Amino acid sequence: MKIVLWGKGERSMNCLSALHDKGYKVELVVGHPEEKLKRDVSVLDLANRMKINTYQPEDPNNGKTEQLLNALQTDLFVLAGYGKILKQNIIGIPKIMCINLHAGQLPQYRGSSPLNWALINEESTFNLTIEKVNEGVDTGDILLERTFKISINDTIRDLQNIANRHFPLMLLEVVRQIEDGSYVLTSQDNSQKSYYPLRFPDDGFILWDMYTSRQVHNHIRALTIPYPCAFTFFKGRRVNLLTSELYDYSYFGEPGRIYRKSKRGLLVCAKYRCLWIKDATFLDSGERLIDVAMKYDKLSTVREALDDKSSLNETKIIIDSCDTEKKISREITNSCVTINLDKYFSDILGYNVYSLVLKDDVDSIEKVELMNILGKYLQMKPVLIYTRICASDSKFTIQLEDIGFYIVETNAVYQRDMKKKVKIQGRCTVRNALPEDRDDVCVITEKCFRYSRFHNDPNIDNQVANSIKVLWVSNYFLGKRGDKMVVAEVDNIVVGFLLLLYKEDKLIVDLIAVDSNYRRENIASDMIAYVAQNCDGFKHIQADTQLINVESIKFYEKNSFRFKSSSYAFHYHNK
Repeated sequence: MKIVLWGKGERSMNCLSALHDKGYKVELVVGHPEEKLKRDVSVLDLANRMKINTYQPEDPNNGKTEQLLNALQTDLFVLAGYGKILKQNIIGIPKIMCINLHAGQLPQYRGSSPLNWALINEESTFNLTIEKVNEGVDTGDILLERTFKISINDTIRDLQNIANRHFPLMLLEVVRQIEDGSYVLTSQDNSQKSYYPLRFPDDGFILWDMYTSRQVHNHIRALTIPYPCAFTFFKGRRVNLLTSELYDYSYFGEPGRIYRKSKRGLLVCAKYRCLWIKDATFLDSGERLIDVAMKYDKLSTVREALDDKSSLNETKIIIDSCDTEKKISREITNSCVTINLDKYFSDILGYNVYSLVLKDDVDSIEKVELMNILGKYLQMKPVLIYTRICASDSKFTIQLEDIGFYIVETNAVYQRDMKKKVKIQGRCTVRNALPEDRDDVCVITEKCFRYSRFHNDPNIDNQVANSIKVLWVSNYFLGKRGDKMVVAEVDNIVVGFLLLLYKEDKLIVDLIAVDSNYRRENIASDMIAYVAQNCDGFKHIQADTQLINVESIKFYEKNSFRFKSSSYAFHYHNK
């Protein structure tokens, strides 16, 4: 079998060696003109040592290249990291077929840099795929695929090492099958297709108030050496972020601020939680950031970058991206339905989350028609779309389930008259929350919420679901959510809290929680009684809970709350 190998880098060198060692006839190696500029040894050098002819066209699809390849009368083209798109006049030259080694699952990871994107998206696995090439981009039938695990600290180098080790073995298997006619072609499921574009060095710019800690970590490990690296700015100097580690403790703070400096690295706060920056170096000198930065120093945020001319251009890229998201969120709005980008939950989950809001007076027939509006949102990956509808709307419930939505929560709303007084039992001391209560409140929160729609969604990790509520209460102390919080103390220890929202003439119970060791002590009842006595100007206090949370329902009924309404929470999750 006569073969032409197209490629660059280590992957193509390993594949060439494997083919050569097994005695396959490689007639020609086609490489990039710039191949030798970045590497001491290239696939072209290896081919020359093996006495194999090489060719480096500027345009692989021109007439000269077509004429040369036609003259070779080859059976098989192998694309091993070549990187340029071949047109049909070239693809159709080999007698049998043209195959491509694609380091991504198909059709979910079509396009460029699939390994980098898999890390950015925090995938738990990745695929190596060998496909038959057609005129589309990664749209051909699949010949062979293998799946490999990704750990949370794997970097792009780890994934590339796996790919470079296993692709030659897979290639030999496919070539053998082609040779004896035993190969099987499997069509791609186009309903699952996604395309990822080429990445650019500027894409790695980290603004600490724009990314969660997990997003920062994923960008760092996806873009580290041999890539240009994720980067930030420190006092006007660019810093390449090389390695990082997620922090298993719920440590919060101001985005961009360095809160600890130790042998482990620098503990830096992102938009949500802190993470360890284990290694980072200045671009201009190679000096390590940990040797220069001090505790409470600040790294780039949107505000900081706008004040820093050296990073203004990079900031514009990020801001433009945010503006695009805002445009998307406003794109579909009419008298019946609105789709909004939920930036709060998008930041936590690390991908786009949209809320579907329906007017109360829209009847079911209109709703069916409006489902067509969701078309492109349903095709996004990853994406979460959520909505809440009245529990009595059974017809629309079926319609949502038919297009892929599923119920994650049945919610009950309870309300009581503020004039109805409840006696404070006095087991605890209830007071207004202070800034120093933040850590205690976050610890209670992390342990107490198990019935939310996020916990009930099988597509959301339980740890992430816990973190949503923690950020929720943490934002109160940052002035970002809630109008009032009270805490309950026993022996000067915070054992519970109540977060409230003000809505016209109602007090809304946003969150309420009590340490599990004090659940039988009427702590929650005392907090309700306290706000009923001390919050003037409100007619009602309202709370909602999940129907599966029996303890919560009993609590509200015990405290003179009465059932008002119920609803279903739906999620559409394409991950």
